[in-house]
Amino acid sequence: MLNDRAIKDPYLRELLTKVQKRYGDRLLGREPADFTDKELTDALRFSDILSRSETAEGRNIALKIVSALYDEFSEDGRYRLFSKNVLVKLGLFPSLAYVEQNGNDSEDAEFKADETIKRQFQRTSDGKHVLTDSQYDVLNRLEDSNHYSFSAGTSFGKSFLFTEYVDRVIRSTNASQNFAFLVPTRALITQVVNDLSDKIDAINKDHKHAQYRIVMNPEIPALFRGGKFIFVFTPERLISYFSTQNPPIDTMIVDEAQKTISDDDRSPLFYHAITLSKQKSVKIFFASPYVPNPEIFLKLIGNSTQEVSRVQDLSVTQNVFFLDLVGHSARQYFDFAGEEGDRYSESDYFENDVATIITTLSGGTQSLAYCNSIQATIDAARREADELPLLVSASLTSLAASIRETIHEKYDLAKFVEKGVAIHFGALPQALRNRIEESFKAGDIRYLFTTSTLLEGVNLPAKNLFVLSNKIGLHNLDKLSFRNLIGRAGRLAKELSGNVFVIRQDSKWDTETFDSLFTEEVPALETEIISGKGKFYTNVGNVLLDKGPTRQNDPAWKKRQLSNYASIFAYQEKAQVGSLLRTALVEKGKDARQVLQQVRKITVPETILMTSISIKPKYQEAILKNDDRFELPETYDYDACLSILHELSRLYNWGEEEDGRYLGREGNLSYYAVLMAEWVNSRPLNVIIKNTLAYCATNEHQIRIDHKTFVTFDNSPEHINQVINDLMKELETIIRFTVKTYINNYLQLTNQMHSNWSNYLNYGTVDQFIIELQKLGFERHEAIELSSKARDAFEININEEIIDIDTSRLRQVELSTDTRRSVDKLLRGISISA
Repeated sequence: MLNDRAIKDPYLRELLTKVQKRYGDRLLGREPADFTDKELTDALRFSDILSRSETAEGRNIALKIVSALYDEFSEDGRYRLFSKNVLVKLGLFPSLAYVEQNGNDSEDAEFKADETIKRQFQRTSDGKHVLTDSQYDVLNRLEDSNHYSFSAGTSFGKSFLFTEYVDRVIRSTNASQNFAFLVPTRALITQVVNDLSDKIDAINKDHKHAQYRIVMNPEIPALFRGGKFIFVFTPERLISYFSTQNPPIDTMIVDEAQKTISDDDRSPLFYHAITLSKQKSVKIFFASPYVPNPEIFLKLIGNSTQEVSRVQDLSVTQNVFFLDLVGHSARQYFDFAGEEGDRYSESDYFENDVATIITTLSGGTQSLAYCNSIQATIDAARREADELPLLVSASLTSLAASIRETIHEKYDLAKFVEKGVAIHFGALPQALRNRIEESFKAGDIRYLFTTSTLLEGVNLPAKNLFVLSNKIGLHNLDKLSFRNLIGRAGRLAKELSGNVFVIRQDSKWDTETFDSLFTEEVPALETEIISGKGKFYTNVGNVLLDKGPTRQNDPAWKKRQLSNYASIFAYQEKAQVGSLLRTALVEKGKDARQVLQQVRKITVPETILMTSISIKPKYQEAILKNDDRFELPETYDYDACLSILHELSRLYNWGEEEDGRYLGREGNLSYYAVLMAEWVNSRPLNVIIKNTLAYCATNEHQIRIDHKTFVTFDNSPEHINQVINDLMKELETIIRFTVKTYINNYLQLTNQMHSNWSNYLNYGTVDQFIIELQKLGFERHEAIELSSKARDAFEININEEIIDIDTSRLRQVELSTDTRRSVDKLLRGISISA
């Protein structure tokens, strides 16, 4: 075939290299090599031929050619005709709309016929959009399957595809099903909800008999009962949902599925959540980025591995550069170089100031910068802001004022945004993250410095991505994470390509390591649950037998991971849940018989084990058998909170089981008691911060600098910002998750479920009305505002549940912008917050 010959033609590889190098030279401010009129025509002809290829490589080369030539030749008549033809052939209708909006009005009878046919068959159910060819293929597979797993590039549009799938199923089944989306972190909940909101609003208008509600908490509010639901849950929330009698979930979509088997201590939660879903006969669909073996997720839960797809077609291309500030060189890497072609070009590069590099290479377009930690993110953003002038922008001035009011007057982020710079990480309050994301998408924020929230699926693409670290947490960037990260460069429907600049600032990241990340294929994913490598099942059994691990040098996260899998096994064995973990441990565990005997001795009810996998069964068993129980206080001040923390530390052996930087350090408990008391007493975040800073100053509190060194708090701006960032993170991870998990477990084991301490910690209040408002979907600060201004607009039943709303009264109340927006969406029938 013609495209087979074309893809093997050495002249194509020569042109590909020349086209890409010319793009790079122009971007880096260098004089590009000559590019003749004939070469332009030949390159475009190759793109036309390969756009019809039956291979993803051929189609991707076609897109690479037209994307690399766009900036320079978008006004050229030949380019306009060929590029539009290529985009139609590839079915990239968002990109087609982009070039048409920018003046490409070329017409041709051949591609017009193709376009008309595709627009007819690949349009969305509301008729407003057209699916790409790859999206259309995957959607058909989803509709025809009871389970399915697929992988695709970061810019594939998975969220868009899933909302379309849900829309179609609801319409085709007469609104009879409930759905769930399983996401890695709370940071992703709001994004998924926002993606769904408009679709569900339209569906509800068409199906008056079955109104859909989007629910993000495990407890369904009384006001929503009787309808149909789309749940958006983290693994913890899904497990909690399954622990009580709730409406069945028919279909679940697991986005960022690679997190279910990642090397961290959260992967057991994912595994537990999806095995519980399988036990409940939920249809499960997995989506992941760039994974070469997406069938692994089906195998993990014992499903057939036939229903899989690996989408390798690109929607946006990336231009990748490695700027070595140590070796004073710049490399541009070439896609599709072939075995004989040059993989990169290299030249001198003497700029060594990262902030200047980011400003210069961004060229007036928006940029993301990836950093490894919160502190590194803040430091890089500060250096960037120091290089820039104040911007005259009403929206940024308003955002800065809001930060000073709701966080702290000395919080550095306020100064950053006044210069068009922002930071983004998971511990920031959801309302603030929302405003930052909106400002970035509106173009007001020009430079956004972010942690690994980018790798968790937060949808914040930009024209340029600067990679400032080679690590994720304590781990080096692996090939999958790197591909997922650089896929954020380039926005479908806003440009044809994005730029990636990997910046080496020290000797820790050598060029050979980067070469392998970019030029080598992403390896097949593995999981010890399937492979049993590293004596995995023996080590899981050793936890239950109270033996040490076979590998004494395992990091702390690995030990927690093994402990969590041991708790999952104990639950599955007692509940007789069929699973790969349970079967394989019996078959492969060194002391499987002793492990089974030990599990049979456990008297903790399986329903408690199910919701407490992060706590070793031996501690739960000891508490269950101890008649001398600790009654949780009915007061909520500092002393009450401190007494709870000390008792939990003793009962659950926090000194050994918890991280010594946090709950595992006895001296930290008084600090956490301050946070806990402020939190449950409905204090606004700015008040919690103010009071915590006062505590730190009065008590000469030791704070961590650079995650290692402890120093005495001195009330300097640096220390104030450190405490604020630590506080926001620890409210989320320590108070709302870890302490809440222990308290909930203790209440269950000691028959104190009449106590509401678990909810108080989860929702940050002892006011039941504020809790009920958050169940409806309001953010905590919005619920506090509504409680003070509009409590009389809500009807409460004898159980203190909200059962009706006086909508006319609620519309009359003067509310903040965030709260008013949430109220309006609630009154339209959609709950929108995390």
